[in-house]
Amino acid sequence: MPVSRDTITLPLIPVQAVLYPGMRLDVTVADDRYRRLVADCMEHDTPLGIVLAKGTEAPAAPTEPHSVGTTARILQSRTDDDGHLRITVVGIGRFQLLSYRQGARVLIGQARFAPDNDDRPGPRLVDEAYALASEYFSTVEPAERWPIPGDPETLSYSVAQRLPLSLADQQELLEQRSLVQRLGQEVMWLRTLLDQLRTMPRPAS
Repeated sequence: MPVSRDTITLPLIPVQAVLYPGMRLDVTVADDRYRRLVADCMEHDTPLGIVLAKGTEAPAAPTEPHSVGTTARILQSRTDDDGHLRITVVGIGRFQLLSYRQGARVLIGQARFAPDNDDRPGPRLVDEAYALASEYFSTVEPAERWPIPGDPETLSYSVAQRLPLSLADQQELLEQRSLVQRLGQEVMWLRTLLDQLRTMPRPAS
């Protein structure tokens, strides 16, 4: 596929997690090929692509990535006692994978950035998402103060990262390019989760 100014080429790390733009993610790197990739990216301060792997990643088998992922920069890395490399990455922007190939060491993808569409949610939807998120996360994580973002797009990604969703649902939110629809879906999930919490029996005092 020809490379244009709208196309980026980047190494891909397939993981069993979903990274959103602006959010952080801890990744365990066990394969030596990806350890070398991490070292190269950190040395040259270059981005890589984080993609959800289809199925369970097996080191001996080719990995098929989902077609939408997030470019990321590595913030820090450390080697634990078990010998695995742990890295913390931050998402930069969402991309649509156009093609990929197995390079000499890792997956290499050609992709195009895929920002949100221009639709902007109204204040009523944003206020409801903010209020429901505040109530839900203060209930399930009372010991952890979560600074809820005021920017609608950042709010949508923060909620997506913290909701107890399946990987398939997390990937669906990442692929959703309408901020209105993404926030609307999260509002429905938050309502359901709060209803479940309210109907749970309270512990005896």
